[in-house]
Amino acid sequence: MHLYGLKETLPNLSLFTRFDPDRYYREVATDQAGLESAIRIAKKLLYNIERQPYDEGNQKVLLFINSYLGNAYRVLDQPEPAIEYLTVAEKLARQIGNPAILSRTLIRLGEAYKYGSQYDKALECFQEVKDLTQCDELYFYYDFALQHIGKCLMELGRYDEALEHFHKALALRKQKEKEELIKSTEVALKLAQQLKDQEGCLGFDDEEG
Repeated sequence: MHLYGLKETLPNLSLFTRFDPDRYYREVATDQAGLESAIRIAKKLLYNIERQPYDEGNQKVLLFINSYLGNAYRVLDQPEPAIEYLTVAEKLARQIGNPAILSRTLIRLGEAYKYGSQYDKALECFQEVKDLTQCDELYFYYDFALQHIGKCLMELGRYDEALEHFHKALALRKQKEKEELIKSTEVALKLAQQLKDQEGCLGFDDEEG
């Protein structure tokens, strides 16, 4: 199956998800049944493709399906299978040798690690993306690395570092003039600032007591 046909066959996962402000704007499921149905379809496709004779052209198809399954399991808050599928995707991305594809795959794997509370591994993935995308050819993705590092640091309570990354990401996204990306960073930045302020207030109350 060609990659285009595959993308037409599988439903867009965003149809079944939303970003939850009460969970650090993590992507969460709004339609568990829809996601589980999508997983069944993707697994059947993966099963069929894996049993075909080896074809170098199938690498991107296998990469897409493993990434799709990893993302679906992550949103269902099942990080273990998510990491398993996305680790396969990462290996395929390294074999393909396209830094842009590898960067996108590492972001997905990093998110799965984050959902599994493996923050060190998540930051390693995001840092590699940051390193990869500092060149002119991939600088388009640099703000994504900053954003994901910032969100990970925010969950760890490292608010000053998170804010620094969000401010840098916001500046780049304003240069892109991509309103959806700008809004995404602005809401994350606002949340990090609120959490930092709340922490400061709690510390002040403790001192007063």
